[in-house]
This record gives sequence, C-alpha cells and structure tokens, in this order.
Amino acid sequence: MNADKDAQLITVAGPDQVQAFAEGKVDALFAHTPYLETVLVRHGAVLIADTSGGEVSELADGQIHALATTRQEVRNKPAIISGITRAIARAENFIQSDTKATVDAVLASGLAHASREQLERIVTIYAPAVPKSPAVSATGVVHDAGLYPAHPRAPDFGRINVNDYIAQP
Repeated sequence: MNADKDAQLITVAGPDQVQAFAEGKVDALFAHTPYLETVLVRHGAVLIADTSGGEVSELADGQIHALATTRQEVRNKPAIISGITRAIARAENFIQSDTKATVDAVLASGLAHASREQLERIVTIYAPAVPKSPAVSATGVVHDAGLYPAHPRAPDFGRINVNDYIAQP
C-alpha cells in the first residue's frame, strides 16, 4: 500500500479520535491509549497494525518511558531509588505474566478511568511492549530519541554522552 496514493491521511486531535471513528469521519485510526482500546471495545474496531507487539521492527524493544531523578537524589536516597526500581521490575513481570491480576490491581487502585474490558485490552495490547527489565541502555536511548524527539530535532549525541545521564546499578 502506498499511503500517498491509496489513502487521504489527516490528523485528528486525541480527544476527537473516538468520535471521528464512531461517526465514520475516518475509516481507520492510528491511535494509542485511551483512544485505541475505546474504539476496539466500544465501536468494534479491529487492530490491524500491532506496533506495541513489535510488528514494526524499528519500534520494537523501545525505551520510550523512563524514571528520572536528580543526581542528588540518587546519591542521597539509594535505598528509595533501589526500591522503586525493584517495584518497577515486579510490575513489568506482573503485566507480562498475569493479565487478570494486573487488571484487578489497577481497578483496586481506584485510579482507573476505564472499564474492565478496556483495561483488559490495554494490558493485552501493551504487555509485549513492556520491557523484561527496568534497565536502561545508552544504545536504546540514542535509538529511541531519534524516533521520539521531544523537540523539532533529536539531541546531538556527538556532543552529549548518554552514559552521563544513566544511573549505574
């Protein structure tokens, strides 16, 4: 398929994506949480491109989200930083090993703004993208910064040593 020839691509702001899909203003939607699981559960959409599951190799095994703190906190509170890291590791293992218990835990937290069915879809879709370990690698940071720059251009890693910003275990 050639998107330039075979489709008309438009941008729909996140909050308007579900309505655009439900009203037939768009035939397909490339979306993320909470819009993705909402159209899947409430509007009978079908997942055809599983980027979280690694279908797009360039996006597989990403380090898109990370925990950051100051160097001072790392020096002054190593037990807290270590405990948080262990908790993240347990959560990563949990989401990959027990979908029902993961959804139960999210619902029990009182923080969920989605139905059980939507949360089950979220966990099923995103579990493959959750890392096996909370470890961060310089190679992963450099790769993903090029895919998801926070600004119009990615950082210049010729001038920045990524390892200076990654806490060593």
